Amino acid sequence: MTRRIDIEPATERLRIEFSYDEQLVSTVKTLPQRTWDPGERAWFVPFEHIERVFDVLLDEHFKISPSLREFCDQRDRPVDEIIDGDDERAKAAPVPPGTKRISEVNLEAKAALEEAFPESFWVVGEMQGYDPSPNRDYAFFELVERPAPDEDPVAKVGAVMWADAMESVESTIRDAAADIRLRDGLAVRMRVEMDLYPPHGAYRLVIKEIDPTYTSGEIQQNRQAIIDRLESKGILTSNLDRQWPICPLRVALLTSEGSDAYSDFMDELRTSGYGFEVSVFDIFVQGDRTEESVLAALEGVRRRAESFDVVVIVRGGGARSDLAYFDTDAIGEALCNLPLKGICGVGHQKDVCLLDHVVESLKTPTAAARSLVERVREFDERLDATLTEITERVRDRVQRAGDRLNRVSAEVRHRAERRLAGEERRLSAVRANLSMAASRRLGEARRRVDNAAERLPRVAERRVDRARRQVDRGRSRIGLKRIERMLARERQKADALAESLERSVRRYLRQRRQEVDQLGERLSLLDPQRVLERGFAIVRHDGRVVRHAEVAEAGDRLDIRVAGGRLTARVESERIDNNDTDEESERDE
Repeated sequence: MTRRIDIEPATERLRIEFSYDEQLVSTVKTLPQRTWDPGERAWFVPFEHIERVFDVLLDEHFKISPSLREFCDQRDRPVDEIIDGDDERAKAAPVPPGTKRISEVNLEAKAALEEAFPESFWVVGEMQGYDPSPNRDYAFFELVERPAPDEDPVAKVGAVMWADAMESVESTIRDAAADIRLRDGLAVRMRVEMDLYPPHGAYRLVIKEIDPTYTSGEIQQNRQAIIDRLESKGILTSNLDRQWPICPLRVALLTSEGSDAYSDFMDELRTSGYGFEVSVFDIFVQGDRTEESVLAALEGVRRRAESFDVVVIVRGGGARSDLAYFDTDAIGEALCNLPLKGICGVGHQKDVCLLDHVVESLKTPTAAARSLVERVREFDERLDATLTEITERVRDRVQRAGDRLNRVSAEVRHRAERRLAGEERRLSAVRANLSMAASRRLGEARRRVDNAAERLPRVAERRVDRARRQVDRGRSRIGLKRIERMLARERQKADALAESLERSVRRYLRQRRQEVDQLGERLSLLDPQRVLERGFAIVRHDGRVVRHAEVAEAGDRLDIRVAGGRLTARVESERIDNNDTDEESERDE
C-alpha cells in the first residue's frame, strides 16, 4: 500500500494510509488527536493539525493526494505554503552550539540500551492493562512484579506486542499442552527485546515469545498454595464431607445467566420431568469482577440457606487461565464454610480450578445437572419401593386383621344369636304375661267402674229417700210454713249433694277411663303388628323364622309377613356380610 495523506471533506479529517510498519505506527501515535479506524484500516487526524502531520510524515515518504491539495486550495492554504511555513518555523529556532535536541537525547539513549541489551532475554511478570480486542493487530500493556499474589506491585515496565509476535505467541499457546489465554493478572515468562521509543523518551520491552509452561506452573502453584492454606485451617474438605440432600430439587445456581452453560444445565433439568426449583444468581465467570460477584452470590445463598437443598456453580469450558479467576482464598473459604452441599460443573474434562478441590466436581454443566437428576430419580425409585413395601405390609396386616375380625365376628354373631333367641323367648313370655295382666287389670277396672256406676244411683236414691223421710217426720212436728221452709232448705241441700255426688262420680269415671286407655296403649305397643308397621318383616322358610342368610339357598321360596299382609319371594343369591346385628336386621328387612 502506498503511503498517502488524504482528506475526508465531510468530516474535515486527514486520512493516513500505509502498509503496516511497527516503527511507523509508533510515529503516527505521536500525532495529536489521532484515531485508528479498524474498519477503514486507516488513521485519522483533524485537519487543524495538518502542519504537524506534514512535519512528522513527509520525511517518511508520504505522498499528498490531489484531493487534499484541492481542499487546501479552497481554504486559501495551499499545500506548498504549509510546507514552506514549517521550514521557516524550523529555521526560526536554531539550536545553540553544544546543545542537544530532546530527540537526539532519546536516540542516544535508545542506542545505549540496544548496546546494553544486544540480544533478547527472558523476563517474568504479571500482565496488566492487556487489551485482547480482535480489531487490533498489536497490543500495549505493562508487566509488573509483585512480591506475593495479593500485594501491590514493586516494579513495572511498559511492553508492546506487534502483529507478528502476537501471531507467534498465540500459536505457541494453542499448540502447548497448557490451556491458557492471555489476560490481565496472568503470570507470564516472555522473551523480550529492549527498546526505547524516541518520541516519548520511554523505554519498553518488545515481546517476542512466551513460555506457556511457566504460566501453567504459576497457576498450579497459586492454586496449591490456597489449598494448603485451607487445609491448615482444617476446612478444605468441609463441604466435600457434607452429605448430599435426600432429594435435591431446590437448586441455587451460580452462573452467567443466558450463557451456554446456563442453557445446558437448565435444558437437562427440564427434560428430566422432575419439578426442580432453580434460583439463578448471576455472576461473572471470568475477569476481575469474578471474585466479587461469586462472593456476593454465595452470601445471598447463605442468607437464604433454608430455601435451598444444594448450590451449583457452572460455566462453559475455556482456557485454563480463565478458570484461575476462581482460584482465590476468599472464594475457597466461602465455599468450604457454605452450609449447603456444593457442586461445580466448570470447564471440560481436562480443566481444573480451585472449585474442583473444595466442592463436588462434575466437570461440565450437563454432568452437574445429570447428577442432580440421577439423585432425584434414585430418591423417586426408593420412594416407590418403600411405598410398595408399605402397601404389601399394610395389605398383610389388613388380611390378618380381617381374618381375626371374621373369627371375632363369627363368635360375636353366635353369642348375639344365642342371646337374641333368649331375649326373644323372654320377650314373648313377658309380652304374654303383660297382655294377660293388662287384660285382667283392665277387666277389673271396668268391673269396678261398672259396679260404682251401678251403686252410685242407688246410694244417691237411698240418701235422698232418707232425707225425704226425715223431712216428712219433721213436717209432722212443725208447722206447715216452717216445714216448707225447712223442706226447701233440705231440698236445696239434697240438690247440692246430688249435684256434688254426680260431679264426683263423673270425675272418678273419667280418671278410671284414662287409666284403662293408658293400659290399652301400652298393651298395643307390645303388639307385634306395631313392629311390622315400623318397616320390619318376618321372613320364614319352611315355617321357620329366617335369622341368617346361610339358612336359605338360591331358588328357595320365602314367606314374608309385613304390616299389610304376606308376601312370597324366591332367593336369587345369598351374601354373608361381616357386619353387626343391626346391619343384619336391615338386610332382613
